[in-house]
Amino acid sequence: MADERGTGEHGSNPLSGMLGRLSALPAEQLRLMRDLLDTFSPSMDQLGAIRRELEAQRAQVEAMLAQLEHMEATLERLVATAEQLRAMQEPFQRLTHLFNPDRDRDR
Repeated sequence: MADERGTGEHGSNPLSGMLGRLSALPAEQLRLMRDLLDTFSPSMDQLGAIRRELEAQRAQVEAMLAQLEHMEATLERLVATAEQLRAMQEPFQRLTHLFNPDRDRDR
């Protein structure tokens, strides 16, 4: 006799009820269902390959980030050096303007 959950004679175990219903299906239909599940279920090998590929890509991105940070640090040092150079040149530029005031008008 079936109870309200449809577990039938298998009592309160829904898994055994489902297996009982599946065993009642014709062999051809069971084979088609199994083939369908095999077709659309990724294998563990595929999932492992995807995981390894993602790990390799993560390593590449982390290496690229380290290179970017190094380039940014180099740029900051260049900016600081350029500012220091400009500060050191400024007094000399003022002196040259004192000796050649017409030079500014030509620009």
